[in-house]
Amino acid sequence: MHVSTRMALTLGLCWAMSMWSGSAAAQGEAMSREFKVPLKLSAFANADAGRQQYATQWAQWIHASQGVTVAPKLKLDKSRSVQFLDVRGSCDLRAAQYVLRARDDDKGRQRLTLKTRSPDAAWVRATDISAPGGAAKLEEDINPGKSQLSRSVTVKLDKEDPLPTSIRTAARSLPALSRLSIQGNLERVSGLLIQEQVYAMPTWKVQGTTVEAELSFWTSDAGELVFAEASFSYDVPSRDADGVAQAAKALFDAMVAQPDWLETGRATKTEWVYTHEAGFCR
Repeated sequence: MHVSTRMALTLGLCWAMSMWSGSAAAQGEAMSREFKVPLKLSAFANADAGRQQYATQWAQWIHASQGVTVAPKLKLDKSRSVQFLDVRGSCDLRAAQYVLRARDDDKGRQRLTLKTRSPDAAWVRATDISAPGGAAKLEEDINPGKSQLSRSVTVKLDKEDPLPTSIRTAARSLPALSRLSIQGNLERVSGLLIQEQVYAMPTWKVQGTTVEAELSFWTSDAGELVFAEASFSYDVPSRDADGVAQAAKALFDAMVAQPDWLETGRATKTEWVYTHEAGFCR
């Protein structure tokens, strides 16, 4: 790995660790933390072999950084379509620091997620995007060299309900949108309908806190692999939060120190979608 790249990752991790020192309980609200690392697509030219090789090395990194033995295996957990919605040209939702994503579940029902993410943690904490019957989440998203707090809410649409075609119709399920003073018709961002496969890897515990991990892959309608990512997450405990955070950092350090796997300089999945079609946002 190039020296300047390694230095940037280290500085980003040090900055993130300064944010992690306080527990969620100290802020008065439960939250989770998710670590994400983009992977080289070439490592999965042979998909089955690539996945198994990563699972094997993953087990080794867990043992070295956590002192825990896990099986080098993975299991297909989710297979679904993913699309992002915004106003073509103005991209008003993104400009307001929101993302609107639709996923289908294994029963064919759409799940609509409204998410806001910002380096201004105080603003994220103060922002209300709750929805009736929605599943809410406060989460810290950690990528190499970057850490941001996010808040999201997910609602299930009825099977016969189509996806919203405008901000106004989306606000029926997600009332926070009605407070944004944004109007316009919604389209798939960059025209993309992505097929996603998520493979679950074994869970383990750090000081009583369960950590979950997965490999996810995005493919185009044509079947081309366009994104690969490894991630792990946990609910921030009210006690021993710093100890769990240190263990998480040790694993994250191991993940980003793998030049054969790490795709340096890669945009996040959301950024990639928004920039895939050059003229979608002007």
